[in-house]
Amino acid sequence: LQALNEIMWPVIKDMIREEIFKVAEEMENANKPNVSKDGKINNLIALEAAVMVEAGWMDLVDEVWVVLADESKQKERLMARNNLDAAEAEKRINSQISNKERAAVAHVTVWNRGSLEDLRAILQKEIQSVKSRYSKLSAFEAIDVVDKDNNVLMQTKRAVATAFKLTCRCTHVVLVHEPSGGIFVQKRSKWKDSYPSTLDPASGGYCNSGEPYEACAVREMREEMGIDLDNKLTFVSPIYFEDTTGSQWAYLYCAKTQKGINDLQVQEEEVEAVTLMKPNEIVQLAKKDPQAFIPDGLFAFNTFMEKTSANM
Repeated sequence: LQALNEIMWPVIKDMIREEIFKVAEEMENANKPNVSKDGKINNLIALEAAVMVEAGWMDLVDEVWVVLADESKQKERLMARNNLDAAEAEKRINSQISNKERAAVAHVTVWNRGSLEDLRAILQKEIQSVKSRYSKLSAFEAIDVVDKDNNVLMQTKRAVATAFKLTCRCTHVVLVHEPSGGIFVQKRSKWKDSYPSTLDPASGGYCNSGEPYEACAVREMREEMGIDLDNKLTFVSPIYFEDTTGSQWAYLYCAKTQKGINDLQVQEEEVEAVTLMKPNEIVQLAKKDPQAFIPDGLFAFNTFMEKTSANM
Protein backbone atom coordinates (compact mmCIF):
# COMPACT_ATOMS: atom_id res chain seq x y z
CA LEU A 1 0.00 0.00 0.00
CA GLN A 2 2.81 2.41 0.84
CA ALA A 3 4.47 1.78 -2.54
CA LEU A 4 1.15 2.41 -4.30
CA ASN A 5 0.61 5.64 -2.35
CA GLU A 6 4.07 6.90 -3.29
CA ILE A 7 3.15 6.42 -6.94
CA MET A 8 -0.40 7.73 -6.86
CA TRP A 9 -0.34 10.62 -4.39
CA PRO A 10 1.88 12.89 -6.58
CA VAL A 11 -0.31 12.13 -9.59
CA ILE A 12 -3.49 12.89 -7.66
CA LYS A 13 -1.90 16.10 -6.36
CA ASP A 14 -1.30 17.29 -9.93
CA MET A 15 -4.91 16.47 -10.81
CA ILE A 16 -6.18 18.42 -7.81
CA ARG A 17 -4.01 21.41 -8.72
CA GLU A 18 -5.35 21.39 -12.28
CA GLU A 19 -8.91 21.24 -10.99
CA ILE A 20 -8.32 24.18 -8.65
CA PHE A 21 -6.93 26.24 -11.52
CA LYS A 22 -9.89 25.23 -13.68
CA VAL A 23 -12.46 26.25 -11.07
CA ALA A 24 -10.64 29.53 -10.37
CA GLU A 25 -10.58 30.32 -14.10
CA GLU A 26 -14.30 29.57 -14.39
CA MET A 27 -14.97 31.96 -11.52
CA GLU A 28 -12.87 34.67 -13.16
CA ASN A 29 -14.56 34.18 -16.55
CA ALA A 30 -17.93 34.51 -14.86
CA ASN A 31 -16.96 38.13 -14.11
CA LYS A 32 -17.47 37.57 -10.43
CA PRO A 33 -14.44 39.12 -8.69
CA ASN A 34 -13.03 37.32 -5.69
CA VAL A 35 -13.48 40.47 -3.59
CA SER A 36 -16.58 42.58 -4.17
CA LYS A 37 -16.69 46.37 -3.97
CA ASP A 38 -17.98 46.21 -0.40
CA GLY A 39 -14.96 44.11 0.59
CA LYS A 40 -16.77 40.78 0.88
CA ILE A 41 -15.39 37.47 -0.37
CA ASN A 42 -17.38 35.92 -3.17
CA ASN A 43 -15.45 32.77 -3.98
CA LEU A 44 -14.15 29.94 -1.83
CA ILE A 45 -12.76 26.61 -3.03
CA ALA A 46 -12.90 23.71 -0.57
CA LEU A 47 -10.72 20.62 -1.02
CA GLU A 48 -11.95 17.60 0.92
CA ALA A 49 -9.16 15.04 1.31
CA ALA A 50 -8.90 12.51 4.12
CA VAL A 51 -5.15 12.01 3.51
CA MET A 52 -4.19 15.63 2.90
CA VAL A 53 -1.61 15.62 5.69
CA GLU A 54 -0.10 12.22 4.92
CA ALA A 55 0.01 12.89 1.16
CA GLY A 56 1.68 16.29 1.52
CA TRP A 57 -1.06 18.28 -0.21
CA MET A 58 -1.24 21.11 2.32
CA ASP A 59 0.66 23.49 0.03
CA LEU A 60 -2.31 23.42 -2.35
CA VAL A 61 -4.46 25.40 0.09
CA ASP A 62 -4.33 28.59 2.13
CA GLU A 63 -5.85 27.04 5.24
CA VAL A 64 -6.11 23.50 6.56
CA TRP A 65 -9.36 22.71 8.38
CA VAL A 66 -9.53 19.49 10.34
CA VAL A 67 -12.82 17.92 11.47
CA LEU A 68 -12.28 15.70 14.49
CA ALA A 69 -14.39 13.37 16.58
CA ASP A 70 -13.67 11.51 19.79
CA GLU A 71 -12.37 7.99 19.16
CA SER A 72 -15.47 6.40 20.63
CA LYS A 73 -17.66 8.45 18.29
CA GLN A 74 -15.40 7.59 15.32
CA LYS A 75 -15.71 3.93 16.14
CA GLU A 76 -19.48 4.11 16.48
CA ARG A 77 -19.88 5.92 13.16
CA LEU A 78 -17.52 3.59 11.29
CA MET A 79 -19.38 0.53 12.49
CA ALA A 80 -22.72 2.00 11.43
CA ARG A 81 -21.62 3.41 8.09
CA ASN A 82 -19.32 0.63 6.86
CA ASN A 83 -20.99 -2.31 8.62
CA LEU A 84 -17.80 -3.12 10.54
CA ASP A 85 -17.45 -4.90 13.84
CA ALA A 86 -15.67 -3.23 16.76
CA ALA A 87 -12.28 -4.79 16.04
CA GLU A 88 -12.37 -3.83 12.35
CA ALA A 89 -13.37 -0.26 13.16
CA GLU A 90 -10.60 0.07 15.73
CA LYS A 91 -8.06 -1.29 13.23
CA ARG A 92 -9.19 1.27 10.65
CA ILE A 93 -8.81 4.11 13.17
CA ASN A 94 -5.36 2.95 14.28
CA SER A 95 -4.14 2.81 10.67
CA GLN A 96 -4.62 6.58 10.37
CA ILE A 97 -2.69 9.45 11.91
CA SER A 98 -4.00 10.56 15.28
CA ASN A 99 -6.27 13.48 16.10
CA LYS A 100 -3.32 15.14 17.82
CA GLU A 101 -1.20 14.90 14.66
CA ARG A 102 -3.99 16.35 12.53
CA ALA A 103 -4.71 19.17 14.97
CA ALA A 104 -1.02 20.09 15.04
CA VAL A 105 -1.10 21.17 11.37
CA ALA A 106 -4.60 22.65 11.35
CA HIS A 107 -5.43 26.33 11.04
CA VAL A 108 -9.01 25.58 12.08
CA THR A 109 -10.11 22.60 14.18
CA VAL A 110 -13.79 21.61 14.14
CA TRP A 111 -15.07 19.08 16.65
CA ASN A 112 -17.89 16.94 15.26
CA ARG A 113 -19.41 15.63 18.48
CA GLY A 114 -23.08 16.28 17.89
CA SER A 115 -25.69 16.10 15.15
CA LEU A 116 -25.38 17.04 11.51
CA GLU A 117 -27.19 20.30 12.29
CA ASP A 118 -24.67 21.03 15.05
CA LEU A 119 -21.82 20.51 12.59
CA ARG A 120 -23.51 22.65 9.95
CA ALA A 121 -23.90 25.53 12.43
CA ILE A 122 -20.22 25.33 13.42
CA LEU A 123 -19.08 25.31 9.80
CA GLN A 124 -21.31 28.22 8.84
CA LYS A 125 -19.73 30.25 11.63
CA GLU A 126 -16.21 29.27 10.51
CA ILE A 127 -17.01 30.15 6.90
CA GLN A 128 -18.09 33.62 7.96
CA SER A 129 -14.82 33.93 9.88
CA VAL A 130 -12.70 32.95 6.88
CA LYS A 131 -14.57 35.46 4.70
CA SER A 132 -13.83 38.12 7.29
CA ARG A 133 -10.13 37.18 7.30
CA TYR A 134 -9.94 37.75 3.56
CA SER A 135 -12.14 40.85 3.46
CA LYS A 136 -9.43 43.20 2.17
CA LEU A 137 -7.31 43.07 -0.96
CA SER A 138 -4.16 43.30 1.18
CA ALA A 139 -5.25 40.00 2.74
CA PHE A 140 -4.08 38.26 -0.42
CA GLU A 141 -0.53 39.63 -0.34
CA ALA A 142 2.03 36.83 -0.05
CA ILE A 143 4.35 37.09 2.95
CA ASP A 144 6.98 34.83 4.53
CA VAL A 145 6.40 32.97 7.78
CA VAL A 146 9.56 32.63 9.88
CA ASP A 147 10.68 30.87 13.04
CA LYS A 148 12.08 32.51 16.16
CA ASP A 149 15.53 32.56 14.54
CA ASN A 150 14.11 34.41 11.53
CA ASN A 151 14.47 31.45 9.16
CA VAL A 152 11.78 31.26 6.47
CA LEU A 153 9.42 28.33 7.04
CA MET A 154 6.84 28.88 4.32
CA GLN A 155 4.92 31.43 2.30
CA THR A 156 1.32 32.32 3.08
CA LYS A 157 -1.24 35.05 2.58
CA ARG A 158 -1.27 38.00 4.93
CA ALA A 159 -4.77 37.17 6.18
CA VAL A 160 -3.69 33.68 7.20
CA ALA A 161 -0.62 34.97 9.05
CA THR A 162 -2.69 37.57 10.88
CA ALA A 163 -5.55 35.26 11.76
CA PHE A 164 -3.35 32.50 13.13
CA LYS A 165 -0.69 34.71 14.73
CA LEU A 166 2.20 33.41 12.64
CA THR A 167 5.63 35.03 12.96
CA CYS A 168 6.37 37.25 9.96
CA ARG A 169 8.89 39.84 8.82
CA CYS A 170 8.11 43.52 9.27
CA THR A 171 9.79 46.91 9.25
CA HIS A 172 9.55 49.98 11.48
CA VAL A 173 10.79 53.48 10.66
CA VAL A 174 11.24 56.30 13.17
CA LEU A 175 10.95 59.41 11.01
CA VAL A 176 12.47 62.56 12.49
CA HIS A 177 11.49 66.10 11.47
CA GLU A 178 14.98 67.58 11.32
CA PRO A 179 14.09 71.26 11.86
CA SER A 180 12.17 70.60 15.09
CA GLY A 181 13.53 67.26 16.28
CA GLY A 182 9.98 65.94 16.48
CA ILE A 183 8.89 62.42 15.57
CA PHE A 184 6.21 61.86 12.94
CA VAL A 185 3.53 59.87 14.75
CA GLN A 186 0.75 58.22 12.79
CA LYS A 187 -2.77 57.81 14.07
CA ARG A 188 -3.95 54.54 12.59
CA SER A 189 -7.19 54.41 10.66
CA LYS A 190 -10.30 53.50 12.64
CA TRP A 191 -10.91 50.79 10.01
CA LYS A 192 -7.73 48.86 10.82
CA ASP A 193 -8.30 45.23 11.86
CA SER A 194 -5.95 45.53 14.82
CA TYR A 195 -5.39 48.46 17.17
CA PRO A 196 -7.58 50.95 15.27
CA SER A 197 -7.16 54.67 16.05
CA THR A 198 -3.98 54.07 18.07
CA LEU A 199 -0.74 56.03 17.71
CA ASP A 200 2.33 54.62 15.94
CA PRO A 201 5.67 56.40 16.47
CA ALA A 202 7.57 53.84 14.34
CA SER A 203 5.39 53.13 11.34
CA GLY A 204 5.94 50.36 8.81
CA GLY A 205 4.40 47.09 7.77
CA TYR A 206 4.74 43.53 6.54
CA CYS A 207 7.51 42.54 4.14
CA ASN A 208 6.23 40.89 0.99
CA SER A 209 7.49 37.38 0.36
CA GLY A 210 11.18 37.57 -0.54
CA GLU A 211 11.27 41.36 -0.17
CA PRO A 212 14.42 42.76 1.52
CA TYR A 213 13.78 44.64 4.74
CA GLU A 214 15.05 47.99 3.50
CA ALA A 215 13.00 47.78 0.30
CA CYS A 216 9.93 47.07 2.42
CA ALA A 217 10.61 50.08 4.66
CA VAL A 218 11.01 52.37 1.64
CA ARG A 219 7.83 51.02 0.04
CA GLU A 220 5.73 51.32 3.20
CA MET A 221 6.78 54.92 3.86
CA ARG A 222 6.10 55.84 0.24
CA GLU A 223 2.64 54.22 0.34
CA GLU A 224 1.52 55.45 3.76
CA MET A 225 3.21 58.85 4.00
CA GLY A 226 4.04 59.77 0.41
CA ILE A 227 7.69 60.28 1.28
CA ASP A 228 10.67 58.82 -0.58
CA LEU A 229 13.36 57.46 1.77
CA ASP A 230 15.34 55.49 -0.82
CA ASN A 231 19.02 55.58 0.27
CA LYS A 232 18.04 57.75 3.24
CA LEU A 233 17.42 55.09 5.88
CA THR A 234 19.77 54.36 8.76
CA PHE A 235 19.60 50.85 10.18
CA VAL A 236 19.14 50.83 13.96
CA SER A 237 18.54 47.25 15.11
CA PRO A 238 16.78 43.96 14.45
CA ILE A 239 13.91 43.41 16.88
CA TYR A 240 11.75 40.46 17.84
CA PHE A 241 8.35 41.40 19.17
CA GLU A 242 5.57 39.20 20.49
CA ASP A 243 2.23 39.87 22.13
CA THR A 244 -1.23 38.31 22.25
CA THR A 245 -1.99 39.30 18.63
CA GLY A 246 1.09 37.67 17.09
CA SER A 247 4.83 37.98 16.65
CA GLN A 248 7.29 39.52 14.22
CA TRP A 249 10.93 39.69 13.25
CA ALA A 250 11.47 43.32 12.27
CA TYR A 251 14.24 45.61 11.16
CA LEU A 252 14.16 49.06 12.74
CA TYR A 253 15.32 52.07 10.77
CA CYS A 254 15.40 55.81 11.30
CA ALA A 255 15.46 58.68 8.85
CA LYS A 256 15.48 62.47 8.95
CA THR A 257 13.55 64.81 6.69
CA GLN A 258 13.08 68.52 6.16
CA LYS A 259 9.50 67.96 5.07
CA GLY A 260 6.64 68.99 7.31
CA ILE A 261 3.24 67.42 7.88
CA ASN A 262 1.65 69.45 5.10
CA ASP A 263 4.15 68.00 2.64
CA LEU A 264 3.02 64.42 3.29
CA GLN A 265 0.56 62.49 1.14
CA VAL A 266 -1.17 60.28 3.69
CA GLN A 267 -2.83 57.01 2.66
CA GLU A 268 -6.27 57.52 4.18
CA GLU A 269 -7.13 53.81 4.22
CA GLU A 270 -4.20 53.20 6.57
CA VAL A 271 -3.58 56.50 8.35
CA GLU A 272 -6.16 58.84 9.86
CA ALA A 273 -3.72 61.63 10.72
CA VAL A 274 -0.06 62.44 11.37
CA THR A 275 1.28 64.64 14.13
CA LEU A 276 4.70 65.72 15.37
CA MET A 277 5.66 64.81 18.92
CA LYS A 278 8.88 65.35 20.81
CA PRO A 279 10.51 62.10 21.96
CA ASN A 280 9.94 62.99 25.62
CA GLU A 281 6.26 63.69 24.85
CA ILE A 282 5.91 60.18 23.43
CA VAL A 283 7.64 58.71 26.47
CA GLN A 284 5.42 60.62 28.90
CA LEU A 285 2.18 59.76 27.08
CA ALA A 286 3.20 56.10 26.91
CA LYS A 287 3.72 56.07 30.68
CA LYS A 288 0.38 57.76 31.29
CA ASP A 289 -1.65 55.85 28.69
CA PRO A 290 0.20 52.93 27.05
CA GLN A 291 -3.05 51.80 25.36
CA ALA A 292 -2.87 54.95 23.22
CA PHE A 293 -0.11 53.30 21.19
CA ILE A 294 0.07 50.22 19.01
CA PRO A 295 2.32 47.87 21.05
CA ASP A 296 4.85 46.90 18.36
CA GLY A 297 5.29 50.52 17.27
CA LEU A 298 5.88 51.63 20.85
CA PHE A 299 8.33 48.75 21.38
CA ALA A 300 10.21 49.79 18.23
CA PHE A 301 10.31 53.42 19.36
CA ASN A 302 11.63 52.42 22.80
CA THR A 303 14.30 50.32 21.08
CA PHE A 304 15.22 53.33 18.98
CA MET A 305 15.58 55.47 22.11
CA GLU A 306 17.80 52.84 23.72
CA LYS A 307 19.98 52.29 20.67
CA THR A 308 20.50 55.82 19.42
CA SER A 309 22.52 58.49 21.18
CA ALA A 310 21.38 61.20 18.76
CA ASN A 311 20.43 64.49 20.41
CA MET A 312 16.83 64.91 19.38
